[in-house]
Parts: sequence; structure tokens; C-alpha cells
Amino acid sequence: SNKNAELDRMINNLESIKIKDVKAATPESIGKVVREVAEGCCFDSKNPLQMSILHDTASFGTQKEKLTSKIYKDISKGYKKFVERSYKSHNQLWKIAIGVCITLPITCNVLNWVYPRFMKAVFPELAGSKAKQKQAEKEGRVK
Repeated sequence: SNKNAELDRMINNLESIKIKDVKAATPESIGKVVREVAEGCCFDSKNPLQMSILHDTASFGTQKEKLTSKIYKDISKGYKKFVERSYKSHNQLWKIAIGVCITLPITCNVLNWVYPRFMKAVFPELAGSKAKQKQAEKEGRVK
């Protein structure tokens, strides 16, 4: 039917616009594709065939500027969801790493200060033997 032929034409047109090599995309090439997609999704309200197929659809319209704005919003939403989904675990790892980098030195400093005092208080004989060992090393008696 005519409707199917028109839909096929529009699908083929949008397929041909699609970015083939995403890694090589530049801001300019993306902008060009967005403009072409907006044109591809824009239809003439005076065309009865297109009106019968595309009226009241979210992705197609008669005003190119509104479609362009919608496409950019859709791209932003899609990118945000992609980042949230793809990098959620990385974000959590970064938060943990930052937390460790901030708290670990503090913890180490506290332990370095507390540990010798703790050893002297709780295990004075061990703490004393370590001090004797260090003194002997200084004097060259023990290697």
C-alpha cells in the first residue's frame, strides 16, 4: 500500500543518515546528522498521506526547529542514562578510592602515633625488646 511504501522510504532515508563510524564522529558531523534526522522526521502537514501516518506521533512533526530541539534533548537523556548505567560501578569505585586516599593517611598517622604507645602500655616487654634491638643495630652489634 501507499502507507507502507511511504514508511519504507522514510525508514531508508533515516537509515542512510545514521552515523556509520561512531568512533570517528566529530561535533560537526554529529550536528550535521541531527539536522538531517530533523529533516527526515519533519513532514508536510499539507501532504494527506504523511498526515495520515505521522500525525500525533512523538518522533515526527511539522516544525523542524522543535524536532531539532527534541532530538538534542533525547540525545542528552540517552547519554545521561548510558553514563549512569555504564559507569555506576566506576563512580562507586572512585568514591571508595577517594575515601581511602583521604582516610588512609590519617589512619596511618594515627596508628603510627598510637601503636608505639599502645605497645608500651600493653606489652612493655615487647616494646622494650624492640628498643633494645634498634639500639644494638645502631651500635653495630646486630645485623
